[in-house]
Amino acid sequence: GQVLAAAFRPVGNDGVPWLATSGADRTVRFWNGGAGEPRRILPPLLRLDYPATSLCWSPRGDWLATAGADRVVRFWDADRCVERRKLI
Repeated sequence: GQVLAAAFRPVGNDGVPWLATSGADRTVRFWNGGAGEPRRILPPLLRLDYPATSLCWSPRGDWLATAGADRVVRFWDADRCVERRKLI
């Protein structure tokens, strides 16, 4: 599907660089930056009318922030693939 945003995370605690992408299908995918393979997929953002159009990693690379046209910023625990916080 169509990729709307991407954010690169240099090597983190697991020793692997990650690439996060958001798609028009309202999913955020984590890719293994070294091998180019899908690593994890966050659950589809079914509560949103809009997909994530902005992505940003935390400085340590353990959280990912997503935002879209609905003006909601969500903070995801990248290791557990769960939403931890939401700013409305």
